This record gives sequence, C-alpha cells and structure tokens, in this order.
Amino acid sequence: MTRSFLALAFVTASLTLSAQLVSPPSPAGHTHNRAIGAWTALEGSGGGQVWDFSSLTPQQTFQQVFTDASASFYGKTFPFAEWELDEAGVKLYYQSMDSMTYHGGVQGDIIIQYSNPQTTLTYPLELGDAISDTFAASYEATGVTVNRSGTSQASCEATGSVALPGGLTFGEAYLVHVEESIVDSTVLGNFYLDQAGDYLFVPEWPMPIFGAITIVSEDQITGTAPQTTTLSLWTSSITLDVAAPETSSLAAYPNPVQSGQPLTIAAAHAPAALTVRDASGRIIARPQSAFRSAFTVVSTDGWAPGLYFIEGAGSTQRLLVQ
Repeated sequence: MTRSFLALAFVTASLTLSAQLVSPPSPAGHTHNRAIGAWTALEGSGGGQVWDFSSLTPQQTFQQVFTDASASFYGKTFPFAEWELDEAGVKLYYQSMDSMTYHGGVQGDIIIQYSNPQTTLTYPLELGDAISDTFAASYEATGVTVNRSGTSQASCEATGSVALPGGLTFGEAYLVHVEESIVDSTVLGNFYLDQAGDYLFVPEWPMPIFGAITIVSEDQITGTAPQTTTLSLWTSSITLDVAAPETSSLAAYPNPVQSGQPLTIAAAHAPAALTVRDASGRIIARPQSAFRSAFTVVSTDGWAPGLYFIEGAGSTQRLLVQ
C-alpha cells in the first residue's frame, strides 16, 4: 500500500492547525438507516461552513448493520478488519482505528480479500490534508478469475456543521472530496467504475453521513457503453443494538425516467442479479452490478414509454418510462 500526504495550496497554516477529525469509535452494535435522493451539491471551502440538508426528500431508504468483525463468521478471513458492515447479507470489512481502510467482503459465494487494502482516510485528518492510495485484489466469480486494481484520492476541503432530515445534526463535520477508480479485469473483458463524491464525515462515525456522488460505469464484457448518474446519500436515523424496521431494498432514480436517459438502480445491497421487465412480462434487460456497489447504472436507449418492473434483491420496483 502506498500513501502520500499533501497540503492544499489554498489552505493557510493557521487553518490547518484548527480542528482535527480523530479516529472515530467503532460503529459495531449500531444500525444506520440511510436515504437516497436527488443529487444536491455539497459546497464550501475553509472553516465555519453551515450545511443545511434538513429539507431533503428521500426517494428510498435502506439499512446498514454494524457488528464486531471478530464475531463474524468470516472474521478470520479478514484478520485486520475491526468491524463488519452488513447490507442485507452482503458483508464488507473495515478498520478505522488509525485509518478508514477497506479489506474486502463477501457476497453470496464470492469472497474478495484485498491483497492491498484500500485506505480512504487517515487519522487525524485536518483541513488541507490529502491522501492517495492504490489497492488490489483477485477473486473468482462464476468460474472466471477477476483481477481488481484501483486508485483513490481524498482531500479535506472544508469544516462546519450539518443538519440532516429528521432532526439529525452534527456540530463538527468535515467535507472530504473523494475520487475512486476501479478496474475489474477478466479474460472476457474489463469492467470500469469511476466514482467521485463530496462527503461529510463526523467524529461520531467512520462512515460518511452525507454524500453527493457521481458514478460512471462501463462494462466491456456485456458491451454496455459508459453510463453516468448522480445522486445523494445520507444517514436518516441511528439505532443502538436494535435492528430498525426493514425497508424496501430497491429504488430506481430518476423515476419516471425519460427514454434514453441513464437510470440508476439502487439496492440495499449489491444484488447477484437484476431483471427489468415490461408490462407484458418480457425481459428487457439484465443489468450487472459491480461487487461492493449498491448502484447499477442502466442505459434506457430504445425503451418504449410505459410501465416496467425491476426485480432483484428480493424486491420489485415499478418504473415509469416516458
């Protein structure tokens, strides 16, 4: 693993000596309800920002359940992970003692153990800090060897306070811009995923409590042209030691969608398979989701206006194409 630490030129020394994002406590034992909605810009630079997202309207909600990694069935597979994030059966393994680092995960019978883990943040994090990292893994999926490589860059650009829907507020928040590129290489072709986002991190939790995200994916295996989508994610509520009520596990955005416009299918976890049918039941598409991504970007080129049904992740979502 390689990391570099830089100071952004526009941040003065007096600012970098102010607040620090220190290592957050483990989230094990908590359940977070998360919401998906329309992309909303997260802006600002320097200290003293006030971000008010209290009026955002969720289009879908899902859950993240956190447990101690050592108590997990796969704990020994990821010995350096401190906690497990479970999204409807897909298990992701992280550490956050000295850095926010991803070690891999389990989805069905696919196990990805990173030989070079992915570090997004290091602690303490100050305004002006920047971190870059490379990561790699190799795994088997449906009898095919997949070699994953990637890069990530993060920079802390602002600090302030934030208000979220439902009365959730944090007096200390850090705006971090993150860019991540993943290439999954196989003998059949490559899958590319580029994700750029502005995220808010708080001292109470290692995962971001808000993100404004742009996703670009290209699947050479199926011949799918590059697709781009934008959306926002945020934490809507937090429960200690008690699982929150189960919520619908599929959402489509935008809905309605204009024929020819990229469609993002968001799931509570990365489903093994998705199917799109028209009103007569005819299969229109079988979109593929990249591992560790709950978002699948689908082209709607050639889809006739009408009612469609998206199936996957144990749910069915209606979609109106205009």
